[in-house]
Amino acid sequence: MFFRAFIFLAVFCVSSVFAQDGDDLSVAQPPVGSVIRGRAFFQDTGRPIRRGSVMLMGSGGGGGRELTGVTDNEGFFQIKNVPAGKYYPIVNAPGVVSIFAFADLSRPRDEGIAEAMVHFDPINVDGISSIDINVSAIRGGAVSGRVMYADGDAAVGVRVEVLRKTDEKFSTVVPNLSAIFSALSGGGSYMTDDRGYFRAAGLPAGQYVIRVTEKSIHGESAGYRSMEMQLFGGSSLLNVYYPDVFEIAKAQVVELNLGQENPELTITIPDRTLHKISGQVVSAKGKVPFKNARVSIKRKDDPVKSLFDNLDRTPIQVITDEKGNWSFEQLPKGTYEVRAETMNASVLDEKTGVYDGGSYSYGSNTNTASRTPVAKKPEINFSRKLMEITIDDKDLQDVSIELAPGGSIFGSVSYERTKELSGGVSLKLVDENEEEIASTDSWFYGRGGETGKGNFMTQDFTLAKVPADKFFLRVTVSNDEFYVKSAMLKGTDLLTDPVELTEGQILRDLQIVLASDTGTIKGIVTDEDRAPVRGAALVLVPTDPAKRKNPALQKRATATSDGEFEIKTAPGEYVIILKETLGSKKGEELAKTLDEAIKNAAKVKVEPNGTHKVSIKKEKT
Repeated sequence: MFFRAFIFLAVFCVSSVFAQDGDDLSVAQPPVGSVIRGRAFFQDTGRPIRRGSVMLMGSGGGGGRELTGVTDNEGFFQIKNVPAGKYYPIVNAPGVVSIFAFADLSRPRDEGIAEAMVHFDPINVDGISSIDINVSAIRGGAVSGRVMYADGDAAVGVRVEVLRKTDEKFSTVVPNLSAIFSALSGGGSYMTDDRGYFRAAGLPAGQYVIRVTEKSIHGESAGYRSMEMQLFGGSSLLNVYYPDVFEIAKAQVVELNLGQENPELTITIPDRTLHKISGQVVSAKGKVPFKNARVSIKRKDDPVKSLFDNLDRTPIQVITDEKGNWSFEQLPKGTYEVRAETMNASVLDEKTGVYDGGSYSYGSNTNTASRTPVAKKPEINFSRKLMEITIDDKDLQDVSIELAPGGSIFGSVSYERTKELSGGVSLKLVDENEEEIASTDSWFYGRGGETGKGNFMTQDFTLAKVPADKFFLRVTVSNDEFYVKSAMLKGTDLLTDPVELTEGQILRDLQIVLASDTGTIKGIVTDEDRAPVRGAALVLVPTDPAKRKNPALQKRATATSDGEFEIKTAPGEYVIILKETLGSKKGEELAKTLDEAIKNAAKVKVEPNGTHKVSIKKEKT
């Protein structure tokens, strides 16, 4: 448990090197034989990278082998047995800008790393010939400083995050693999040392905000993360932004350029009063308490997607006691979202007059307070409940969260046996703001659970604990060789139309069909001078107004260093829009922008199994 944060980082980064693009290591790989020789040096001085690490990050290759080399005293290195494929050579060293520094760690690995790669030039390896290359290392910007309490004491062992500011979004930056290991040692980029000092280097040019997080256990059930808390600060709501403010909107932005050492910062943690909120989880009808229900809390409208948020879907949480009671403490004033839910179908224990939400687990650890054995009684799936709670200048008590019986949708996902569906399929119901209401876990085809019928393979699923309301279905297929052909429920196409449930309603026979006759769009993005545009972000949008409202039917791509891109998608008519046109718009504002953008965009019709070439011109702004 205590290495979960480190493992997450290592898996995100290292798996990008060792097994790119969903490589199945059990599948026979192409012949191995290329030798990559070269010299690594600092771009600004030409001086060699001495005894440093050079990595080949694969794109569509890699074969699951360790593709690394170590330079000698003159910066020369050699990497043997490199399979055929396209690779990005990078230097991994403190202070050097790497692909990881550009990656959006809040996004799925394939997307986050793919978009980051466009900042680096690739090499093509045939698996036979030897290649000689030069690898230049660019020194990134650096930010350092000291964190102190209001009385002048050093803030020792607090977590410091460097957040990249893009539009009005903020995301955690991990400069390189070296920064991950320095985090484990308790110094460097993530934790202040015994004097309260920190330093983060290897940062790309851009705007940054510095966030400091003090350690805190907000609820008793959070104790299972105690070792993680010691190493990384765990999940805490005690945040301060440079120089001494609690709201990110008031934080001072730090501008960094490549190779720039920012003047040392002083971050002060002001004194503040902390509060406690407590209450009970009960049924909406009869006000019957729930034991073993999970209650989670987070700040409302927090624009930061932290690396540590990936460790758990509800990182700050407690479990209700025998009488349904819950509480959180050490909370600063502000507005929070508090969510209550049961882990399993609930059973009423007539002896105690309490609903039992069943066992729950964190990763591989199952809580010991599992369901109490009772005589067989009806099981009820209660839907989760989300409440908005504002803490001003006093504690809040007797906050009641009421759960109502939830509905369920039963169905199946089927696909033709023409291709092997290696990859996950996930389903979720969202509200009109695209907030998740209910979901299934991702599963992997070919690993159990499938049944065959004719030319089709089928797997069943259940969307449970759905509250009474109107929702939209979103289906995601991780394998881009497949797409969702249809999602029909009693004559209604849920790819375009919503589904509405009453309290406790059960809907059956939602049939989702996947197809593999995808078409391919290959294109290039150029500027007005016909020069390739490196790293242009693109969005493929259906022209059908009904399908346009479903984000899962849109596709995203990033142009390579040559301005080229490739998108696989379902047959149909689309337009390709530069992502910068959409900005950070959401909801109705985004829908209106898409409607306007489509009017002036060139259309492309994708035929089944066809390949279509397009050229996109980026206008000057």
